[in-house]
Amino acid sequence: MPISVNEIKERVELIASKDQKTIYLNADKFNKYAPVALDKILQQQRVKMEAGLMSSDALDDLKVRADYVVPTNGQLAKPADYLYYDIAVVNAFNVNKNGEQFITKNPVDYVTDSEFAYRVSSRVSPPTKERPIVYGIEGYWQFYPNNVGIVTLQYIKEPLQPFWNYTVSSNQQVYAETGGVLTNPNAGVTAGDSTDFELPYQFKDDLIFTICELLGVTVRQPDLVQASQALNPKA
Repeated sequence: MPISVNEIKERVELIASKDQKTIYLNADKFNKYAPVALDKILQQQRVKMEAGLMSSDALDDLKVRADYVVPTNGQLAKPADYLYYDIAVVNAFNVNKNGEQFITKNPVDYVTDSEFAYRVSSRVSPPTKERPIVYGIEGYWQFYPNNVGIVTLQYIKEPLQPFWNYTVSSNQQVYAETGGVLTNPNAGVTAGDSTDFELPYQFKDDLIFTICELLGVTVRQPDLVQASQALNPKA
């Protein structure tokens, strides 16, 4: 479930007000720092995932899986919303001892440029159509051998940019989920809409910490609890 962009803004404002660094966080300032905070969190999660320090489940909301036909030159163009590579598998046709054919899903090894050269020339574990390799180049993935056919590929998509829109009431900016006065910068989104953070709710505190840090505001764990209670008095 996405994280409400308005909830994050309100909690940051409460903490910033207590810190006496920022009393009023206007739309321009928030919309400047919110995407930066999102990018920092995604980068941190990518490092943790690649180091094996956490499960990739944390970014399930941003995963896209689809089947692709790899061109005969082995070069598959990256989707427009591509951010990070996750996994890829190919169908391998096998025959058991009774002569019956069955299909297995074999992983595609993601390699670096130097590893690619080694694997291609390897006599021990050369890439095959049933056990191919792939490496990334700007704009596309290079598969080897080239004739891998159809691959099932999963990647982390680039999320929409968080955006807080508003209307004006008594000379104050008031949150507008729709019908705001600003133009939403996200493609395919209605101009006057706001856009929530496309992250699981577990990252709520990380977003608050990061935005406060970017604003130069000191934040402590009790501040998060108090801000939550102020906005949800029944909690």
